[in-house]
Amino acid sequence: MMDQFVLQETIGFAKKLLIPFTILNHNLLILLNYTSLTKSLISHPASRFITISLLYCLIFILVHALLIKLGVLYEIGHGIFIDTPVHCAHLYVSLNIFQNGKNSKKDDPIKFYDKKTENGKLLLKKTLNYHIEFGPTDYDPRNPEYGTTLKFLRNKVLELFINSNFLKQNLNDNPEFGKIDVNNIRLFHKKKELLNDDEFLCLLGVETGHGIDCFIDI
Repeated sequence: MMDQFVLQETIGFAKKLLIPFTILNHNLLILLNYTSLTKSLISHPASRFITISLLYCLIFILVHALLIKLGVLYEIGHGIFIDTPVHCAHLYVSLNIFQNGKNSKKDDPIKFYDKKTENGKLLLKKTLNYHIEFGPTDYDPRNPEYGTTLKFLRNKVLELFINSNFLKQNLNDNPEFGKIDVNNIRLFHKKKELLNDDEFLCLLGVETGHGIDCFIDI
């Protein structure tokens, strides 16, 4: 008697579990009957089974992806396979010199993208362009896997400018160029200034092959 009771309860519970699927099947069949194209997919029992099965798979994938997106579920291997940012191997730097106006604020980054305003003006009609590559000796010893830091790039740009033919040819006419140091170097990525010198380039969103705008602020 006890075994029969347990069996009946199990069957009853299973039927209750199937109710949502029965309702879902019914609604899916109604939707598939709306057009002649989808109606042909359920005209035969075998094709109906395949179509409904594929729809269930699609629903499962979408729900699973949504739950991962919401943070309810985690991908397989989460916490085991951790994404490591790829270090920046090389960059393209476009350099110009910005001469501040009387009303210019030293910390105003927006002014650099205006050719000439009350805040100052860009001195070069044609920018100085550099292709900077980073090798293993340039990587920060704290974490070589992350590559180089913003501070390294800032100093590298200053070094290239100091050793450039442009500076040699224009230093006599522009003695203020000889006073330029690392504090005058302003670096921008996608028109957003890069500020944290100790941070790795890859953690600042700067990737291999990206372009950097450099303004020497004088």
